[in-house]
Amino acid sequence: MPPGPTPTKQLLLTSRGERWLQNFYEADRSLARDLASTLNLVSHNEFERGLTSLVLDVAQSINGPIALYGARELPESFQFESTADDEAGAIDATPPGADIGSEGRIASFIRNLCRAHPAKLLNHPTLGRLRKSRANLVLVVDDIIGSGKRTGEYLSALWQPASVKSWASYKKMRFVAVAYTATAGGIRHVEAHPCHPTTHLLRHCPTITSLHWKASRREAAILLCQDYSRVAKLKAAALGFRQTSGLLVFEHSCPNNVPAIFWAESRTNPDWTPLFPKNTVPSSLASVFPPEITRRDPVHVLLEAGRARLASALASGGHRPLTHTQALVLALFASGRHRTETVGAAIGLSAAEAAKEVEACIEAGWISGHMRITDAGLAEIRGMRDSLGRRLRATPDLGEDEYHPVALRGRANG
Repeated sequence: MPPGPTPTKQLLLTSRGERWLQNFYEADRSLARDLASTLNLVSHNEFERGLTSLVLDVAQSINGPIALYGARELPESFQFESTADDEAGAIDATPPGADIGSEGRIASFIRNLCRAHPAKLLNHPTLGRLRKSRANLVLVVDDIIGSGKRTGEYLSALWQPASVKSWASYKKMRFVAVAYTATAGGIRHVEAHPCHPTTHLLRHCPTITSLHWKASRREAAILLCQDYSRVAKLKAAALGFRQTSGLLVFEHSCPNNVPAIFWAESRTNPDWTPLFPKNTVPSSLASVFPPEITRRDPVHVLLEAGRARLASALASGGHRPLTHTQALVLALFASGRHRTETVGAAIGLSAAEAAKEVEACIEAGWISGHMRITDAGLAEIRGMRDSLGRRLRATPDLGEDEYHPVALRGRANG
């Protein structure tokens, strides 16, 4: 691991981060600090570099032009149709008066990409231009597919015209949704759309429910979000939009599916300090967003997961011939955390990298095709534990695993 504080620890060392921690009673600050440390911070450079690579990878597999659209909320009155001048049915990249938040960043990204590849990529084409260009792929771009609502509704707007349905039925056009990150539930929602889109993402979106922590600590984190959201009367759902409990923040905006304690204002308490006020990232916090997602130390991940003995085995080399990552994958699966997104978020891997690590364990016979650890996998875990013998190394204490609301009588600030 690189020396010095991790980006999320640096976040809490800022003046705003310190004020945010003061929102919580002293007994709850350790858990609040730990939960904040799980946030994935995505910088402008990391976001645009990753999304560009993802879109171009899809484009390279397609012959002919591709239509790019940035997902956003559209008015109910919108009709995607051809008219005399073919402008009434055009989709504006951003709504009137939109700032450079999520929608503005995506619109700018698409505009720049289409300028760089004008013969291949079309920027928010009208229905008439779609017909004229004979584009055989419609690619909807978003920064995050959280609940899937925004991307799904945007696909529905494009799916309105009978001609589009006809092109799709004759296999002359297909739909793809691309996002930097997505939750498993969001992907399911989008892929259930009548246009049958495929989805591509760079990273799985970490959530509280997918954390590698012990079940009791995950439940404690949920209680923390709910308790303080209620007591501080925060202006948002406790676990974020549609209870997603997302744990990823972009430098251009904090998604609304992140728990309210990180970004929502209080209705009654003027002293409540959001970390990302009104979903924005203050300029004072921009410096803590790393140029790229950093890999995390598997030993520390195992400690956070409550597997101290396996962490000691990993640190002492008792996991060989397994790689560090394979050992961690097996430990997580043995703990019931058998989700690829948990593996990726725990270590800081891309979706493709996490899938590759899990596939390697499947091929070795340690994990079954049903994503459950096998007897052979459990034997590897036992071998790691037994390798320590009497040489069990001391491991740092991460604190209590249980969260008990201790101070819910007054204002939710320390």
